[in-house]
Amino acid sequence: MICPAPTVPLDMLRSGEAGQVTEILGDVGSVNRIEEMGLRRGTIIRVLQSGSPLILAHGNHRLCFRPEPSTTVLVDLIPGEPAPMRDSSPSTFA
Repeated sequence: MICPAPTVPLDMLRSGEAGQVTEILGDVGSVNRIEEMGLRRGTIIRVLQSGSPLILAHGNHRLCFRPEPSTTVLVDLIPGEPAPMRDSSPSTFA
């Protein structure tokens, strides 16, 4: 029997973990702001840095996210997602 992925608050994910947004709870204004940032139901995100603020990867975008206490983003944990890769491009700094 296959167990469904656990649904957890986004801020509970650790660095390297990924999840799919299932629901955003909060007042209409807060939910709209979060959706305008690109976090919508069905969006797959990966946590690059846990804590406050969270640093999230969404496709080729990076988001700095600090949820309001009255707002919760719920995600289904995606098991076995690889940890984020470090940028291997040559540094432009000497």
